[in-house]
Amino acid sequence: MIKKYKLLKELEKKYIVSDNRSFEEKLMAFEMLYEEARSLGVFGVNFEISENDPSFMIARVVNSFERASKKDSKKA
Repeated sequence: MIKKYKLLKELEKKYIVSDNRSFEEKLMAFEMLYEEARSLGVFGVNFEISENDPSFMIARVVNSFERASKKDSKKA
């Protein structure tokens, strides 16, 4: 459980804005982290998505990369 949720949200926002990697670089980093987690057995054999599953957090991260990437393309 996260005790300082608002502080985490502020940190997450600052990170998203300051991250200058391209969408492809961010996706590659995500895929590497996902493969590492899979190799460590984090997801288990019968992995299913539910509302309480970390996969929703993964989706939120990927979506934030897409939003940041759109901001980058508008600046160019």
